[in-house]
Amino acid sequence: MVHFPKKLFKRLPVLLLAAYVIYALLGRRFLDAWRYHRTVRAQREHLEVKVKRYRLQVATKRYFIRKLMTDADFRERVLREQIDYVGEDEYVIYFREEGANLTHREENAKNF
Repeated sequence: MVHFPKKLFKRLPVLLLAAYVIYALLGRRFLDAWRYHRTVRAQREHLEVKVKRYRLQVATKRYFIRKLMTDADFRERVLREQIDYVGEDEYVIYFREEGANLTHREENAKNF
């Protein structure tokens, strides 16, 4: 059996009252600080995900630019696909569906 000093039993209500007063004064602040900490941590994790996504985009764009600067075939393909580039010795032929009305420019080309 454990024996506690008699002075401890006399001081126990005072200690409990002091603990309650400290909790009453600081407890709410602690809970608010803890909630704020959780919110900030969640925001930080969200921002870390965005940073990873942006770093991947930067790496992809750097690869594209490096390949565009070094690979002539890739550069020509990009020009043709994105800017509709046509070489000097090439012709563009447009096809239209049957039954579509001719525009004035197409009628002039047909009569040429």
